[in-house]
Amino acid sequence: MRKLLIVFGFLCTISCSAQEDFKDINTQEKTTLKEFEKLGELSNLKMAKKREPGQKMVLCITFIDKKDKTPVKDQTVLLYQTAEDGNYHPKYASDESTARIKAIGITDDKGRLFVNTILPGSYASSGDNRHIHTKVFGAKPEAYDLHFKQFTNARMKRFIESRDQFFLVDLKRTKKKKLIGFVTIEVKNPKKPTNNERN
Repeated sequence: MRKLLIVFGFLCTISCSAQEDFKDINTQEKTTLKEFEKLGELSNLKMAKKREPGQKMVLCITFIDKKDKTPVKDQTVLLYQTAEDGNYHPKYASDESTARIKAIGITDDKGRLFVNTILPGSYASSGDNRHIHTKVFGAKPEAYDLHFKQFTNARMKRFIESRDQFFLVDLKRTKKKKLIGFVTIEVKNPKKPTNNERN
């Protein structure tokens, strides 16, 4: 029993310390959130179903060209992640991109996507590897990963800072107690959509 209490206390300490790091969004961020919530159907993604267990989370993502900082608009993007239990539950075992929690969207004319999902589960005991995979079709390279400040250790943060395909998201809380993150992904060599693809 004593061992169980010690373990529970340790887990509670981790959970409580993480919870304290979630600040409430400020007035400007509330305005930004409202703008993202109004995005059209193709840019407003629902990765996780309503009954999916886990902490609800929304992401306001803006994609820009790394070279000239202009919006990457009309761009097809795939996002996928683990479920609360840390597993991808892919449709095809050898392909994590077929995960149960995934969505494909198209950025709007300002390069934006609004994503409704859950906080990804950690698939190892470290608790610092929660992330969302992002595939920007046609870019070179296509893969970009979103990690979360409150669930990333110091060593991984240093790694992310030295890489340009990894991004660290500082999570906050909305009035409805959802986690929320604002992030700009700088895409290298994005594909320029043709007129047919825009249509």
